[in-house]
Amino acid sequence: MRDNNLEGIYREIFSSSRSQQGGLKIGCPESHFLSCLLASLFRFGSSSIFVPISMHSTQTRDGKEPEVDIIVISIHLLLKKLQEDRSFLVSFLPSFSLGGEIDLSPILSSQSVDNPYFFFQKHATPKENADSLKTVFLLGGMFPHETFLWVENQKGKVLYCSVDANNPKNSFYLCEKTAKEPDKESIEYLWKKFTDNNGWIILIGSYPV
Repeated sequence: MRDNNLEGIYREIFSSSRSQQGGLKIGCPESHFLSCLLASLFRFGSSSIFVPISMHSTQTRDGKEPEVDIIVISIHLLLKKLQEDRSFLVSFLPSFSLGGEIDLSPILSSQSVDNPYFFFQKHATPKENADSLKTVFLLGGMFPHETFLWVENQKGKVLYCSVDANNPKNSFYLCEKTAKEPDKESIEYLWKKFTDNNGWIILIGSYPV
């Protein structure tokens, strides 16, 4: 049986199980609701409950955001939020951890919908028995050639970059690295050492693959 068929069966079983439990509550940002809803349906099935969330820090601080189990967000929106406020993950998602990535390319070829997506969950996926872990992080503060060289040396991959031609040090790079052990601390240490503390790094999280 093909991998995508097995994945479809798994999703239906997962969705049915959740339906019996009352369904997952999945938060989709209001500004990207339809595209995040599509990603949520693809990953978690139709038995979930989909809730619009504002993703405004004031709403979170005042306790006005609805309670959800999972938040699905496009990479572009996540990067926009991190550009506006590097402490976004701490201020808006303090009780959530990165759960994984949702790739819509198998079902959607249109460029009008953001792709891929990340989902963050309240209950972290156990990592002890995972064959390997993918760590996702955002780099900035250095010139492009320096950044790409460092990522390549670390056996990582640049997923997305935004280069500021007028001021290259304002550029940022979304990266990932897959390893057998979680190495968020070593990634942070090596980047700061390489940049002599002139570069900055935001560790988004890690999840089993």
